[in-house]
This record gives sequence, structure tokens and C-alpha cells, in this order.
Amino acid sequence: MTTEKRYLKIIKILKNFKNGEELYKNSAMFNKCIQMMLEGMNVYDVLEQVIQGNERTLRAFDDYIHHCKEPIMYKG
Repeated sequence: MTTEKRYLKIIKILKNFKNGEELYKNSAMFNKCIQMMLEGMNVYDVLEQVIQGNERTLRAFDDYIHHCKEPIMYKG
């Protein structure tokens, strides 16, 4: 796919969202989803990938909480 065709396809996908361009520029997760759609994944496959990624993150965080010996410090 040429660069121009890729750009036009991105614009077409982004028009389906309220804040598509802003999300594409500012959200790594949204950007990745758009890239998956460009590669031919449908919305349901993308949603499944997002859910699986979120589950992996939650399991990793849960594992960290239960096995980390150091206290969690928050600097706010």
C-alpha cells in the first residue's frame, strides 16, 4: 500500500470516531488499534486484542502487588 493510500485509509477510519484525529495523535492504544485495522483486522478482532492486553496488564500488576517485597510509594 502506498503512503498516500495508507493515509487516506487512516482518515476514513478516523471519521468513524467523535475525536478520531485527536485520539490517533494522543493515545498510543488508539493508534495501535487503527494500525491493526489497517492490517485487515475487523473491529471485533481489535476489541479482543485490547481486552487480552488489558487482562495481561492487570495480571502483571496483580502479580507485582502480591510478590513485590518493597512498599509501593506514590509521589504526587
